[in-house]
Amino acid sequence: MNTLSKCAIFFLCAALFAGCKKEDSKPERFTNLIGKWRLIARGQDTNNNGVLDSTERTPVTASPMIEDEYLSTGKGIHTVTFGSDPYADDFDWTLLNGDKTLRIVENKGKLNEATNDYPILSLTKQELIYFASPTGDYVIYTKL
Repeated sequence: MNTLSKCAIFFLCAALFAGCKKEDSKPERFTNLIGKWRLIARGQDTNNNGVLDSTERTPVTASPMIEDEYLSTGKGIHTVTFGSDPYADDFDWTLLNGDKTLRIVENKGKLNEATNDYPILSLTKQELIYFASPTGDYVIYTKL
């Protein structure tokens, strides 16, 4: 093999390696979801623009206080506090459909197991908005 062929193979391999990009071990939406969140408002996208404008949001009352904690293991803790009396229940969660749907499974393995899929409107490091189909509203959480 001549020197020109060796150089061509070397540059071809170098170009292929340069084009390879290391994938993140966890997608951004998964990482953004990890943590503790508090329900702060409900809303309806009345103008159908795909965004919950400030005029389309209704703050929730202080009681009951609802908090959800999403753990990186796919487990979570849902806490509802009436006054000073908290009630906590665990759940399993996963992101589906290209991280556009939040699936929550409550009471996994029990007779009253329930699986719900919630379309995510927005998920940033500080805000989670998803469609809670049983109520017909979007729910807005802020990260604690």
